[in-house]
Amino acid sequence: MYIESTKKQGVFRATKDGHKLLKLIDDMGWDYDRFSSSGQETYDKICEIIGTKLEDENETNWRGDQISLW
Repeated sequence: MYIESTKKQGVFRATKDGHKLLKLIDDMGWDYDRFSSSGQETYDKICEIIGTKLEDENETNWRGDQISLW
């Protein structure tokens, strides 16, 4: 598996499995409000590392889709 960040925040070059992993992380965001507080902290740290943490509801995720914040 390979994931490489590009100069544009939230845009990646990756193998098929790398994109699958990014999609799974993104999908987890829909259950953010159900996570424990430590689970939310961990998810936030993952999103900060991969550069997908959203600052406001008008930003987009790594695929370029507009999504709602949790």
